[in-house]
Amino acid sequence: MATRNLELKSFVHSAEPASLRIFNGDAGWYAQSGNVRLSRPDGSIYFADLTHLLAVLASVGIRACAIEWDGLDPMSDDGSQPRLAEPGVLGKADWIGATQVATNELIPTEPKKPLRREGRTPEIDAAFAQMHAERAARAAARPIVEAEGRAALGRLWKVANGHSGQCRHVASFLVGLYHGGRFRFDLTDLRCVDGPIFDDCIAVLMMDAQPKQEVHTYFENGGQKFEELAQRWGIKDYLNSPFGV
Repeated sequence: MATRNLELKSFVHSAEPASLRIFNGDAGWYAQSGNVRLSRPDGSIYFADLTHLLAVLASVGIRACAIEWDGLDPMSDDGSQPRLAEPGVLGKADWIGATQVATNELIPTEPKKPLRREGRTPEIDAAFAQMHAERAARAAARPIVEAEGRAALGRLWKVANGHSGQCRHVASFLVGLYHGGRFRFDLTDLRCVDGPIFDDCIAVLMMDAQPKQEVHTYFENGGQKFEELAQRWGIKDYLNSPFGV
């Protein structure tokens, strides 16, 4: 399966905690989980500063993952080049995922044992197992959710550009998904739409809950089209309105 680069919101929904890793590549540090990598707004996946990458992950609640630094040249704490470990042995400074060592003192390797955090109970382990099972089930259903969501999005777009009494509500819903901080959508407005339109809104929400891409990118020049949709219906832009009112 091809590796996909996703911006932070999409990456968080698609990443699996068990497979999340930080690697050192040719141009810096990057985060990857399975076949998805964290992409920066400029399209690059690399962070020159590891602390910067950790701070970005921490901003969305990710505060622990494995780090692999095999791409770095080995160096001892006095700045000299150490002698690399011989096959079958590791230095005492070795850490999970790393193959370079930072000491000349060698110790035999031992089979890795599963890590168990202090304080973990069978109940906690069962909760994690259930969480992973639910994620696996959602991942298996993802192709259907994606197909139904894209079809529903196309139908809602036509409604939003129509002239009926429900069109404004649908337009507000769509631009709210496009940029919720700017275009705030009142969920009670969903009471004002017909059943099939309501069902389409829910289908799009299910697709966007674990987004493969942002909702406006399903359309050519989508950003411009969603901006024009908001202007056409006079939907308030709270971030760019005077005093936010």
